[in-house]
Amino acid sequence: MILSLNEIQAATKRATRGLGHSWGIAEESAKAVRWLCGRGLGGCEVLASYLRETAGADLSNMVVQDSAGNWSSQSGRLCPLLSGATLSDHAYMLRADPIRLQGVVAPVFLLAFAAAAAKEMDCVVSVKWNDVVAMTDGADLWLNCEIGALTSANPAEVLVQRVALPSGERVTRHTFAVPQESSFKTITEFAERTYAPATEESRLLGAGAGLGDND
Repeated sequence: MILSLNEIQAATKRATRGLGHSWGIAEESAKAVRWLCGRGLGGCEVLASYLRETAGADLSNMVVQDSAGNWSSQSGRLCPLLSGATLSDHAYMLRADPIRLQGVVAPVFLLAFAAAAAKEMDCVVSVKWNDVVAMTDGADLWLNCEIGALTSANPAEVLVQRVALPSGERVTRHTFAVPQESSFKTITEFAERTYAPATEESRLLGAGAGLGDND
């Protein structure tokens, strides 16, 4: 399965909305998935894992409660999309101190939001968790780890901070994505939750002539 980044963005926006996020967060998440796919980081696989991991969860318990530099949530798990949006809004905080996030689900999502922060501040931002060290200037990404280490949806403590210069291996950019069929099936199933059920009126309108016959 080969899809354009535009197709990925459209499908993942609806899938995130289908999970229960607002359209605004869904838009930001779709951009994040596109950013990951554009760097060959398996954005669809990560999103599918995130959707399965958080399906049925109370998303309001996964928002950042403390924005003073050590971020956590009421449930002990931070949503990477809500946390990422908060990171984008508080990018200026990185000028002074690092930001530590506790229990981020699917932390690789934060790379896309860190890239937005780096672009806004015209600097390089480092994102670290477990064995992962990634750096971005907004456009490019450098890794000091294997790509496979990025894809886990397991909650992790993440450290985000400014650095002087990037280090590691620069990631190749891509213009398309090759998602696993099982992952895209999950995305499609969540996206279908946003479709209104058909009514008799809509079926008639969709049929064109409806009950009338002018022939």
